[in-house]
Amino acid sequence: MNHLHSLNNPFWHKNLQAFRAIDVDLADRLDQIPSPMDNMILAYANDGSPFLGLKLPSGQNIPLNDINNPRKEAEEWSKSLGNECLRGAHVMLIGMGSGYHPLALYQQSDNDTFLRIVEPVLPIFKAALHLMDFTPLIHSPRVRFAVGIDEKGLVQQLFSGIAANRMRAQGIRLVYPKSSAFLHQNFIKQLSQSLAEAIQLDKLKFKTEEIQGKTIFANITANLPMVLRGTPSLRLHGKAAGMPALVIAAGPTLDEAISTIDSIKDRVLIIAVDTAYRILYRHGIPADLVVSLDFTELNARHFDGIESDQALLAAFPGIHPSIVQKYKERTFFFDHASSVDCALGATPFFKNLTSLDPLGDLISYGSTAHAAYHLARLMGCTPILLVGNDLSFPSAKWYADGAMQNEILQPEREKEELLDVPANDGSMTKTSGLYKIYLDAFAELIGKTAGNVINTSRCGAKISGCPYLSLETAVASLPCRLLDKSFLFDALSSTGGIQQNTFVQEINHLIDRCNANRRQLEKLEGQAKSLAIANPKFSQKTKEILITFSTFLSRDPSVYALCLPLCPRSTVELLGQLGNAGLLGGKEWEQNEMAKKRCVHFLEDFKQATIYVSETLEQALRLL
Repeated sequence: MNHLHSLNNPFWHKNLQAFRAIDVDLADRLDQIPSPMDNMILAYANDGSPFLGLKLPSGQNIPLNDINNPRKEAEEWSKSLGNECLRGAHVMLIGMGSGYHPLALYQQSDNDTFLRIVEPVLPIFKAALHLMDFTPLIHSPRVRFAVGIDEKGLVQQLFSGIAANRMRAQGIRLVYPKSSAFLHQNFIKQLSQSLAEAIQLDKLKFKTEEIQGKTIFANITANLPMVLRGTPSLRLHGKAAGMPALVIAAGPTLDEAISTIDSIKDRVLIIAVDTAYRILYRHGIPADLVVSLDFTELNARHFDGIESDQALLAAFPGIHPSIVQKYKERTFFFDHASSVDCALGATPFFKNLTSLDPLGDLISYGSTAHAAYHLARLMGCTPILLVGNDLSFPSAKWYADGAMQNEILQPEREKEELLDVPANDGSMTKTSGLYKIYLDAFAELIGKTAGNVINTSRCGAKISGCPYLSLETAVASLPCRLLDKSFLFDALSSTGGIQQNTFVQEINHLIDRCNANRRQLEKLEGQAKSLAIANPKFSQKTKEILITFSTFLSRDPSVYALCLPLCPRSTVELLGQLGNAGLLGGKEWEQNEMAKKRCVHFLEDFKQATIYVSETLEQALRLL
């Protein structure tokens, strides 16, 4: 077998060079691994074709393809998959084998079929690259390779970037020859399970996003009068340079930290997540800033029983209006980005209002604690001590005493399967799938913002890259002087320079544009509904409708940006892959029928979004 890895092997060098042009990381991994596995066999079929095999511990030899005529067998196998895998399809082939099956599938599928070739074992893939020329596959824009990654990593790839749009629009078909079914049976089983879970979660995500989109937009417009009288969070940036801060959440370990927090409350800035605020309030500990992000009415219950206090609110304008009403003219407003790589805020609404000062973005991956930390970081606080940010359930407890969540029934807790993660005290602790996402995101956020952060939750989950100290030890090194916190109130001022008449004009103009786009969408929807499925020019006509729609977008992208969060699923299904046949129709009646349904569904969804946006903005004007 060693002669396959000769420096003079022409196929190996040609294939490797092709990978260097499209995937340098994979090329480097292939080049750096040593000779093939000891149990790998090179053999020749009855027709003289080279193929690979494996020798099992039992002594049995397993060929990775047919031993008589591997090329012919691979072609027959590929044909047997049928049009659902060969015409306008999205297919994942498990197992590179000797390469005959990937080549046959590529050659027999049409130009609108997207192939993802997966080989879990890197040495097998490298060995196959010595047998024949794979450059047509490697250079093809409709072929992707996933080599030497586990099931979860593969699923993550499928639901990231453009690949995620294809998954949502088409799903994916898993195929594998007999040799792969045997060799990779555990991988296939785990992958199928992970895919099913990811698809279910993704569907729930889109359903949730559509519901959230309307609620958040309604809250934002209801809060507009307060936003105009509030203060952009940008005014706080750099105002607390060098000041120590506690970022406090409502995890179970908050209980044991209360007395220490009380003893140092005048020496640190106290930035409380809204879930922890009521707990501190009931212990007589004043928060300096309370951060609120969640849009739900339930979230407003965190503020129940708080009648008078001196805390200032840092709020996303999409929170429930009842919260903002409690903090009239005591609120710093922020928009929020969903990751450190995302410059746009969670809503494009404020980006379209040129008469309103920028609010400033805080990063959140869905957790208010992320935004609270990021605010402290942007204010210049150092060190930042995380308190009660357990992101886990030490001693099977979910929240600190006094948290609002303890007062409501949450039967889903009993059903949720928990995960084991490392704790700060060296033990293992339980967490949920959602908290695990928050945990990993916190590590990324802290790392990329270079914060001087200490995690003080003794038996809470360990945040990667974030050192642990007990709260008592951490505060012992803080300066003993009292902090002058008057700068917080000094920073308060209305957005001020804005003329309300100018602002109202902008809103009215936005309403007019929504209505104009609605009328255009109604015409396009009528054209889509009237398309005859049997029309030989069906695909061309569908494409013309979508090109017209894209022209609308280019003329008025702000309306598109406002409406997109209200109909994400249908948008992705239709616009995720306009280059893929089947989505725009094809030669078969079924393809045309599905393409028509997608097109009409999208246009109807988008039309309804323009109606919702314009009506909601009209209601907002009545409040100003």
